[in-house]
Amino acid sequence: MMFGCNSSSSSKKLIKQIQCRLKVLKNKRCSIVRLLRNDIAELIKIGNEEIAFNWAEQLFKDENTVAVYELLDSFCEFILMNLSFILKCKDCPNDINEAVSSLIFASSRCGDLPELYGIRKLFEDRYGKKFVMAAAELFPGNLVNHKIKERLNLKLVADDIKQQLVDEIAKDYCHRTEILAIEYASEYNVFNWLNEQILVTTGKAKESYFPSTSCLTGKRKAPPYLTVMTMPPERPTETRPDNILRCNSLPPHVHPKLPDYDRIAAKFMALKKELRGDQ
Repeated sequence: MMFGCNSSSSSKKLIKQIQCRLKVLKNKRCSIVRLLRNDIAELIKIGNEEIAFNWAEQLFKDENTVAVYELLDSFCEFILMNLSFILKCKDCPNDINEAVSSLIFASSRCGDLPELYGIRKLFEDRYGKKFVMAAAELFPGNLVNHKIKERLNLKLVADDIKQQLVDEIAKDYCHRTEILAIEYASEYNVFNWLNEQILVTTGKAKESYFPSTSCLTGKRKAPPYLTVMTMPPERPTETRPDNILRCNSLPPHVHPKLPDYDRIAAKFMALKKELRGDQ
């Protein structure tokens, strides 16, 4: 295909075909990325962090491919905007050179975009075979966009990048660690305080009402579910017959997750009377 006075329409048609193909490919790949992110989030929630970590590599590659499609589309749009200049002038300014060279470079590395080969032939006719070879093989003097070079030459994904992806998904899809830590630590401290008060008063703790977390695990003395990797999708249902830390009739300005200290104090006084009666 030769550049000439009647080549404008055919050149535009070819570039727009590439853009249409890019749009379809990008939408498909974005759907895959969304599904994969959801799957990794589910793996994190059920405690399969190792599998989630391994899947993060494929997720990174798919997101990298989406970024490549976006860059190629922007180069196509830039060439369309400057097509009249390209048709009239043999010179190739650096900005046009970068866009053209990047599409030529991608033509031999994107098998799902066969239309790019037409672009390669188009600009070979315009700027010569030497220009095309410099861009395709990254010979000295080429102006291929550095992001395109980096993304299309991606082979392995570093472990720190995979871990960063897993952490990002855990933050976006799972419970917030900071909020949960505050909530559980607050309840844990209330349990411990009440047990200590009863122990000082009566010499024994009412464990059936105020269980410590150590009795659940045998060793652990920290609030449960404080790490996002082991966090359940929902907080466990209360098993005690009388839930002293939840009140459904809280005034609207009180946060529903804060314990009702008046109710706790009343319960504490009732327990003291009960224990004194037993003695």
